[in-house]
Amino acid sequence: MPCARPEKSSTERPAHNGAGLVPIPPRAGLAGLGRRTYDVTAAAGWGWPYPVPGYVLTGQPPAEHPQGADITFTDRPLSGVVTEARERIADDRDVWVVGGAGVVRDFLAAGLVDQLRLFVPVMLGHGIRLFQPVDRRSTLTLQRVKELPEGMVELAYAVQR
Repeated sequence: MPCARPEKSSTERPAHNGAGLVPIPPRAGLAGLGRRTYDVTAAAGWGWPYPVPGYVLTGQPPAEHPQGADITFTDRPLSGVVTEARERIADDRDVWVVGGAGVVRDFLAAGLVDQLRLFVPVMLGHGIRLFQPVDRRSTLTLQRVKELPEGMVELAYAVQR
């Protein structure tokens, strides 16, 4: 999800060379995102800004997508997508879900989230609320607070299932 321009460090790989995207966790082996987040990156001219393969969760794949990018567009159930994604990832890397309140809520509701990282303040104007009523209760335990440039703060929570 577009937000601040975090500094590059030895433990995080910024997407698109720090072009204003969330830093990619070092253990990420694959990115999962919704169509709206994909459209934001495409409209910004970033192509596929992540240095890992990805799944875009959508029932309407775009007519065109970035050349050479390893992207799978799918509308299959999340559990099947995550199982397939984990099979594609080498070295026991993580599936990284980035952006889109709807996608994050769907992953939380399915019990497929181990850690939730929030970047505050990111005010994108109108949009879908991240915290709405859900059928599945999730207990969050704060793991760390990290100050980022431009007045941003990253909050990392472990998700208890």
